[in-house]
Amino acid sequence: GVAALALLAYLPWIENPFHFDDRLSILGDAPMRSLDFAWKDLSRTMRGVTRLSYGVTHAVWGHDPRGYHAVDLVLHLGASLSVGGLAFALARRSQGPGGALGSATVGLAAAACFALHPLNSEAVLYASSRPDLLGALFGIGAAWALLRWADPGAGAGWLALGGAFTLLGWFSKESAVMGWGLGLLLALHAGVAAGGERVDGDGFSLELPDGFVPAPAEYAD
Repeated sequence: GVAALALLAYLPWIENPFHFDDRLSILGDAPMRSLDFAWKDLSRTMRGVTRLSYGVTHAVWGHDPRGYHAVDLVLHLGASLSVGGLAFALARRSQGPGGALGSATVGLAAAACFALHPLNSEAVLYASSRPDLLGALFGIGAAWALLRWADPGAGAGWLALGGAFTLLGWFSKESAVMGWGLGLLLALHAGVAAGGERVDGDGFSLELPDGFVPAPAEYAD
């Protein structure tokens, strides 16, 4: 459903040409279009993941703007689904196991709002704004993975996944690292609500300092 809404909103843009910053940032930057350069420079430049994505896009579609727009739309869908997954996980914690339907509704609504919100349109419509899409995808993904890591019995793999998403986000757009901080705050809150300690499936213990107590129910909102 979310994918259909996003396609309905943005698919007509696929046929549009490059415009404004796209011409300078993509057509006017030969290294940006070079897959070989992007791969060699991946670890030596900021936003290396972004450069690599442009290099792959150019290797497949050349100067055809439809390829760039299609990739950006897929990235936007991925970020929207990440928002929905994070919202679902948060709603499931507040509603309990019996509120699966309500949690799913919250997740779908959040994903749809993110997918269709006008503030996100520039990142989707401008091929030169791909760093924003990659940063959102990896930053939100990092927060979601760290929240899952806080689940009782979850393995340290979720923590590793959050770290991987954070690194990918950092090399896409620097502000994506905020997803790591958000995820840690959410994981810490989850540990407080669980009584101060969470032990994952690999025996890793997250012990919270004295003084952290679950918030009274009347302050839950």
